[in-house]
Amino acid sequence: MRQIAEEIRRRRGLVLAFAGACLAVALLGSLLATPRYRASAKVLIEKENPNILFFEQVLDLDTTQDDYYQTQYRILKSRALAETVFQKLDLGRDPRYLGDDDAIATFLDEAIEVAPIRSSRLVEVSAKSFDPYQAAEIANALAEAYIRQNLEVQTGMSKEAAAWLGDQLQEMKARVEASEQALYDYQVMSGVTNLEEMEKIGAQKLWEVNTMVLKARADRIKLEKRYQRLQELKREGGAARYQSLAEILRDPLIQEMKIRYVDLLSQESELRQKYRDEHPRLLEVHAQMASLAARLDQEIENLASSIATAFEEARAREQSLLDSLEGLKTEALNLNAKAIQYEVLDREVETNRQLYTDMLKRMKETRLSEHLKANNIRIIDRAVVPTRPFSPKPMLNLLLGLVVGLVGGVSLAVFLAHLDDTMKTPEDVEQTLSVPCLGVIPNVEQKKKAAGEEALIELEAAKHPQSAVAEAYRGVRTSVLFVRSNSSPRSLLITSAEAGEGKTLTAVNLALSMVQAGERVLLLDADLRKPRLHKIFGLANTVGLSRLIVEDLPLEQAVQRAEEYELDVIPCGPVPGNPAELLGSAAATRLLKELGRRYDRVVIDSAPLFNLTDSVVLSRSVDATLLVVWVGRTRPATVLRASEPIRQVGSNLIGCVLNHVESGTQDYYYYGRYGYGYGYRYRYAEGEPEKQIRVWPWSKKAA
Repeated sequence: MRQIAEEIRRRRGLVLAFAGACLAVALLGSLLATPRYRASAKVLIEKENPNILFFEQVLDLDTTQDDYYQTQYRILKSRALAETVFQKLDLGRDPRYLGDDDAIATFLDEAIEVAPIRSSRLVEVSAKSFDPYQAAEIANALAEAYIRQNLEVQTGMSKEAAAWLGDQLQEMKARVEASEQALYDYQVMSGVTNLEEMEKIGAQKLWEVNTMVLKARADRIKLEKRYQRLQELKREGGAARYQSLAEILRDPLIQEMKIRYVDLLSQESELRQKYRDEHPRLLEVHAQMASLAARLDQEIENLASSIATAFEEARAREQSLLDSLEGLKTEALNLNAKAIQYEVLDREVETNRQLYTDMLKRMKETRLSEHLKANNIRIIDRAVVPTRPFSPKPMLNLLLGLVVGLVGGVSLAVFLAHLDDTMKTPEDVEQTLSVPCLGVIPNVEQKKKAAGEEALIELEAAKHPQSAVAEAYRGVRTSVLFVRSNSSPRSLLITSAEAGEGKTLTAVNLALSMVQAGERVLLLDADLRKPRLHKIFGLANTVGLSRLIVEDLPLEQAVQRAEEYELDVIPCGPVPGNPAELLGSAAATRLLKELGRRYDRVVIDSAPLFNLTDSVVLSRSVDATLLVVWVGRTRPATVLRASEPIRQVGSNLIGCVLNHVESGTQDYYYYGRYGYGYGYRYRYAEGEPEKQIRVWPWSKKAA
């Protein structure tokens, strides 16, 4: 997000220009647009159902559903209704519609709006026009035409329904008569007159017979037990075998006869004590006893026979009742079958009668409604002539133009930033080259032009030692000297991927910052193709590096003193035809070693790397190489391809310097002002502006 904000700030001119253009277009469009007026009428659509419906629509129509109202809105926007209004107001003469092949569609799309009012049954019918009076006329005419059309539709429906119902009524009457005749014929054929009464009587008989069956079954079971006991006793033989029967024991006649027999036994016993067996009185008693015993046996036999007879009668009665019950069930089933068909025919008669009655009632309502013109739609508020146009809206247009302009400008800036693949931050450099960024240098040319100064930018550190530029180069100097903890490089080669990235600027100001640190420094111009150091310091270029290598001249003949800056400089000298061969020669190597012994620091300005081998061959003879990168211009692929030969020959590429950073950017503020490097920076001690000291960034003195 920080980088995006920085890109927007960097391209703020583009963003503001785009926003200004959009504002201008919005303002111009608002000024040139013809005012348009809108008039609105409010129409109420009631929820009552139409009184007249086709028979298929006998059920109530729920007009509260959304589809009903959506249909009404579509009718208000229908072509037929628009054509009615168009012709009534004679809008064909309007210049807007002259020559239009489909003027009705244009009128419908541009002039009419229908908007339902939420949470109500009201709908707002609006008309738009360049003439406010015409807008009101269109809105009112459309509402009136809609109401009139709805009434005509209802009246037409009544007439059509009346004719349809008349035909259906005759058919339904014939169906009623046919169903009644079918029911009568079935009654005659089946003998079913009063089905409900017949079903009631049949059910009553079933209940009674079923009760009798249950009672007969109980009696039969009771007699069956007695009969089974009688059969068991009969198999034993003798009259005495029946003595244990309960019927025998309860029979009064038998009991009386038993008592009489006991009395005769008593008399016999008494007479035996008095008389012999042949005595007449004893013989009489014996005769009475024999007669009574015979009668008793006969009576017991008769009673046993009556038990068997009663059992047989009970079984026969039970069977007879069961047969009667089955007969009644069969009759009931037959009656149910007849009842089903009877109910079908009867239900058809009732249905046809009900339908005939409903249709007759609807027919009367239809004939009545032909003379009644009720409408469920009416106008609540008629449209009035508008006093102010609704379009254009200058303030809204300007606001939209500003929003669109700012969004479009920011989007364009972000898009251009996305297309820009140049290196812009120290992180970009470090990720590309895998070496540290030893410093961030602000745009010196920008600051010079802003101040109206004409001095050479290469001497910024010397001319303005307290400036941000000078401070930045002092930070680079500190990072270079302490980039390695074991030793600092004595000879330093300054180069870049392409020409014009600021290698000479960096070499001069870095050398001057080292002089300010109290070191003995030599600045060597090894750019044998486009030398510039002699011009910057105003020195002669007759004897320089090229002649030292070729002619093996004494070193003192080429070293020139820039007294104002306390700096020794060896210019390029005459430009040779084979600079790469000279720089890669043994003489050049010996020269660099000699310079390293005589000076504390040797800073070498070399040719760019791209498509040239000067700096590559020279980098093998120096302690360290520093690469200068121009922010926003150098591409990662370019600097990577240009620095690859240095890595291949085994040169010591200690880092890079990010040049031409805009002084107001976040990158410069963070990395430039607060320091970006690997361990060191310096400040002037209080009260000793001439004395420089080095302190650790984390020490208390650095605070």
